[in-house]
Amino acid sequence: MDMFKKLETERLTLESIRLEDAKILYEEIFNDFEYYKFYFQLPYKTFEDFFRTIQKYQEYYEEGNHFIWGIRLKNNKKIIGIVLLHGKDKLNNSCKIGYIISKQEQNKGYITEAIKSVISFCFEVLEIHRIEANVLPNNLKSIKILEKIGFHYEGLKKECYKINDEYFDEKSYALIKK
Repeated sequence: MDMFKKLETERLTLESIRLEDAKILYEEIFNDFEYYKFYFQLPYKTFEDFFRTIQKYQEYYEEGNHFIWGIRLKNNKKIIGIVLLHGKDKLNNSCKIGYIISKQEQNKGYITEAIKSVISFCFEVLEIHRIEANVLPNNLKSIKILEKIGFHYEGLKKECYKINDEYFDEKSYALIKK
């Protein structure tokens, strides 16, 4: 599949994740389960566990169902996070978006910039009609980002996300192509 491409913004490059990127992402984000558990609910015990997941997403990409971009700063080429499209529904032209950024790079507008670029890719290249995002009610930073971009709150899904035998509610948001 040739749709995957590097996306560029004013300050960022979004591109496929290389082995050396995966090592940095693991060290800065995915070795701290308490930080990322609301992005991905299973703990990675080793870098190899994390890398297998990245490889699996690359395979899903080949099937046209998932896209995963590493978020890289243009000024120093450092990888700082991930944006993921998943759950692509070809019949209804919809998908879900997920994202995470390292703690050190929060509150700088990078994740908003990256998501906007991916949304443009969804609407213009993939011809997606609807993008969904699910977020825990206490993740106020993520909710603020979604609302700032134009996602609309659709409702609360009760106890739909399980982590370590505890169930959590999720707020559902969507953005419709205009």
